[in-house]
Amino acid sequence: MKSPAVILFDAAGTAMAVQNGVILSPVAPALLLAGSDGANSRFLKTATDGKLHVDLQGWYGSAVPTVGQKVMAQSIPVTFASNQTALPVTLAAPANATTGIDAAVLQLGGATSGTVNAVRATPYNEQTVGAQRSISSSSASDTAAGVGARTVRIEYLTSAGVALTETVTLNGVTPVNTVATDICYIEHIFVVTAGSTGRNVGTITLFVATGGGGGVIGTIGVGSLVTGQGDSRTLWAHHYIPAGVTAQFYTLVVSAESGGSGTNATYFMRAVVLPQGANAEKLVSDVLLVIGPLVRQLAIPITVVGFARTVVYGVPGSNNVKLAASYDFSESLT
Repeated sequence: MKSPAVILFDAAGTAMAVQNGVILSPVAPALLLAGSDGANSRFLKTATDGKLHVDLQGWYGSAVPTVGQKVMAQSIPVTFASNQTALPVTLAAPANATTGIDAAVLQLGGATSGTVNAVRATPYNEQTVGAQRSISSSSASDTAAGVGARTVRIEYLTSAGVALTETVTLNGVTPVNTVATDICYIEHIFVVTAGSTGRNVGTITLFVATGGGGGVIGTIGVGSLVTGQGDSRTLWAHHYIPAGVTAQFYTLVVSAESGGSGTNATYFMRAVVLPQGANAEKLVSDVLLVIGPLVRQLAIPITVVGFARTVVYGVPGSNNVKLAASYDFSESLT
């Protein structure tokens, strides 16, 4: 009578093929499985522990991959399907890069529709030759022991494109000369320390020459952000990229506001190689027509190689428009 659990016996009557779940003797014989390479028969190969051997090295054409992060030459490439749906991408600055953000507002008046404006809260008079400068406030409260701004930091580039800073202690309305004699292109002026107001009380002015002479380079204003309150920094949508440095711009945020409906403006970023001389400003961004606010996330960052300057420009579609622009960036050695 045939056993329902055994379906194949050898010549001695030993079970060789059994149903699933039947206990086998450790010395039970077995059939060897074989295959074909297309011309010759081949036995299947196992490791010493009896597990089926797979020649991964032959399959990959290189060393067998191991667990852990690898360099590109030792990694298995990943190929996306031709109809792959869009994948979300988060942009990150290189590990060795420095990062920053610039922000600006500009309130325009009448007869400004269609005009091209560098988005800066206060005017900026770019210098091309480094020199010793001076700085003062329109208020006596901005002084070493006053309730307003006490010290300010000037972030600048020399005429050769070297990024430097100097911190100056204010003396109210009396101009204080800088120590540095090579101050040229002004990146920012920040209020670093302040009295009880927490910000500048008066307009802080950086002058072209010592003793408050030579005209004005730029100012930290009052009321650009909040009526009657010091801005605590220059609000200029420009950036200077030092020599030997490459900057990448990832996000551009712009808006246009006024008392009327349908207010619009067109924005774009231009860059120029410094020293400018006969070099022309070049468009480096797309052209953004906005009604209200717009956040432009750049899948491919804008890249500008220093020594250079970038500026965001706005063209209002009507009069009495308030333009706003900001962007973030990272930069590292070229």
